[in-house]
Amino acid sequence: NGPRFIVMLYRLRDPEQGGAFDQRLREVLAETGVDPLASFSTLDVEDDYPALPVHADDPGHVVLLRFDNAVGLETWLQAPPAALSDFLKSPPETLILQPTARSLLR
Repeated sequence: NGPRFIVMLYRLRDPEQGGAFDQRLREVLAETGVDPLASFSTLDVEDDYPALPVHADDPGHVVLLRFDNAVGLETWLQAPPAALSDFLKSPPETLILQPTARSLLR
C-alpha cells in the first residue's frame, strides 16, 4: 500500500497566534512520534495580487503528515489533539492522500 499522507487544515481564532499554534502543534506531534513534513500559517498582509484572491478573514494553518502504516494513521484520526482546541475556530479538516504510482514520495 505504501505511505499515506494527511493534510490537516486548521482554522485559527486569532491570526496573531499562528506561531504559538505551530509550536504547540509540533509539541503534540512529537509526543505521538510524528514529524511533520511541512507546516504553514497564513500571512496577514495586504493582497497586492487581486488575480489570486486571498481569504484574509479566515486565518489558518496547514500541516502535512506522513504515516507509513495504517495503525499510526488510524490512531491519529481517532484521537485528534485536544491540546490544540483553544487555538481553533472550528474542528480541523482532514484530507487523506496517497502518492501516485510515479510520485517521488513513494
